[in-house]
Amino acid sequence: MEGFGMRSEKEVAVEAAKTAGRFLLENFREEQKATSNERHAHIKADEESERIILTTIKKNFPKHSIFSEEQGLKQQKSDYLWIVDPLDGTTNYLTKIPFFNVSIALAKKKEIVLGVVYSPILDELFVAEKRKGAYLNAERIRVSEQTELIKSRLMTWKGGEGKPWENESIKTFLKNFRKLLPQVRTARLISASALELCYVACGRFEMFINKGSALYDYAAGALIVKEAGGTVTNFKGEPWQMNMNEVVASNKALNKKAIEIINN
Repeated sequence: MEGFGMRSEKEVAVEAAKTAGRFLLENFREEQKATSNERHAHIKADEESERIILTTIKKNFPKHSIFSEEQGLKQQKSDYLWIVDPLDGTTNYLTKIPFFNVSIALAKKKEIVLGVVYSPILDELFVAEKRKGAYLNAERIRVSEQTELIKSRLMTWKGGEGKPWENESIKTFLKNFRKLLPQVRTARLISASALELCYVACGRFEMFINKGSALYDYAAGALIVKEAGGTVTNFKGEPWQMNMNEVVASNKALNKKAIEIINN
């Protein structure tokens, strides 16, 4: 990879994620003032976390492009694109629910090659590099080997912006949830997509299904699931790509069964 100095992309991503995560943790109990549109809350902690991450990346890789939640796309003439969600689970953070994370991915020529997700509440660092496996705090992780849907645990999220119950992503969520809920053991919605993908990667849940979220919600977690031996597709069963806003993440057997139910 093209770099500046001697530090690797993984080292920089881990430093950025942990520094931003520590900032978020230090301010977690503080009262947060939010501005919002109809469906999305925005707080100053988002901006500061993003500033920490982007400053670290730009210092080490000034020629790389960056796509981040708050600042959008900063395009450079480079094969490399950093994809940053400085605070995934903003509403949780705002309301003092401890499910939030920092998510950083790196793509080379539109293929994700590095994913880092840091959950500061539990000090859990998920890291994956293409073809090098997935790790939680330096220990190798694998997806669940469960093949029976009725024994599986599902995580899902409605996704999307706009008025409740009118957005197409929300309609899709409700339709799929009604189909899948009777077929699984239990279902949870914690509203932090990157973290939910990581929980599939380490076997805490068997499956994550979502439609309507942005690239920065999926990018790092999708690679972590794949490097943990999982399968990540869209609702048609096609391998997940950066331009897709729907995700089915699980092991191969459950992924196939879920897609059959969704499309039935």
